[in-house]
Amino acid sequence: MCGNLQSLCFRFLLKGTLTPGLLLAISLLFLSGRGLSQDLTDPGSWAASLPKRTLVIVVPTFTVKHQRIQSSVQNHAPEARGRLQAERIMQRDRSYRDTLLLALSASFQEHYQFGKVRLMPDTSYARWQKGLSPLTWIDLEGKTATLSGIVNNEVIFLKKKKTSRETGTGVEVWMASTPDRQDLPGKFPDQFREGSLGTRFIRFLEAFLTFTTSPDTLEEQRVITDYLARQVDRKWSAYIDSLEE
Repeated sequence: MCGNLQSLCFRFLLKGTLTPGLLLAISLLFLSGRGLSQDLTDPGSWAASLPKRTLVIVVPTFTVKHQRIQSSVQNHAPEARGRLQAERIMQRDRSYRDTLLLALSASFQEHYQFGKVRLMPDTSYARWQKGLSPLTWIDLEGKTATLSGIVNNEVIFLKKKKTSRETGTGVEVWMASTPDRQDLPGKFPDQFREGSLGTRFIRFLEAFLTFTTSPDTLEEQRVITDYLARQVDRKWSAYIDSLEE
């Protein structure tokens, strides 16, 4: 990108358009400095800090979704079809949430070797984003703790999100990020898909060939979360090893 900007700047100067050329040169210097300031400039220091950071996995609670559902059916009679369907959806979500918590706890306890891991409800994560407190998180033994805040260089978040594809479909991935929202070092693995290619293919088929609305069992969830924990541990280990070579 910088090379292209420099080339463009020189073309302006050669054409005799001095003012645009100078302005672009100043912009180039500004952008270059900005890029350096946003990057976590020393990969070695970053890698050394990684095992000291607590990995905070943000877990979906469906709280906002359920508030909207409840609001939409609050005037329905208890036996109304829409009310009963809404209850089934919310119950399925709660079962998924509880099973996911157990699966993540077991998987990261077994397969993640870097350091501490905590699970944070997305409601607490949303409060943290707004600068509110107190916050809560859960250790891998299921114990809940209350926090007044988060220190930037002491944690790294892992949060599920959907990415856009050229086909228009979304793929769920877990994204790593820092609390201060700085860019991670180049080549640092910060995206992890849910499950192997084979697992994703099976889930794709199940969506079309089955009609069950039951949430995954703990064993089924463990297939996904074991893969996730192994991927995070393996890729981050390989990243640190690559810096030491």
